[in-house]
Amino acid sequence: MNTQRIFSLLSGPQAQVKAVTPAATMVETATVMAREGHKVVAVFHDGILEGLLTRGDVLRHFFQTAGEKASDHGVSTVIRRAAIVADPEISFVRALKIMEQNNIQHLPVIDNGQLLGMVHERELLRGLLDALQFDCRQMQEYIDHLHQAGQD
Repeated sequence: MNTQRIFSLLSGPQAQVKAVTPAATMVETATVMAREGHKVVAVFHDGILEGLLTRGDVLRHFFQTAGEKASDHGVSTVIRRAAIVADPEISFVRALKIMEQNNIQHLPVIDNGQLLGMVHERELLRGLLDALQFDCRQMQEYIDHLHQAGQD
């Protein structure tokens, strides 16, 4: 089977990551996410990934803090610390296993401490399906070739 690596998914716009600092407020971050259509932001402090903040995290925060002055809350109080990350060389299957084991949908891809992008499980599944379809076409062509060779 074709063993695609996740670095092949990092060139598209869906892999682009919006970054904020821990000092950013929840309102500022939610506004950026809504305006730019991001479902997740990476939280960096001094160039180091501290965690991720998803749209669900933002919604939960605003629901739980209803009535409070939520605009003062910083993302550092809400982020998912110790973000699970992946190396760009891991396979689609391994990346999906990591995501399933950790119940996450977004996987930051880091190489030598640098964030290369973010992959979503949907892109991984789509890429895996494309790879499987390619392998099936290759197998069918091989079978057709054998069949024609046997008729000659």
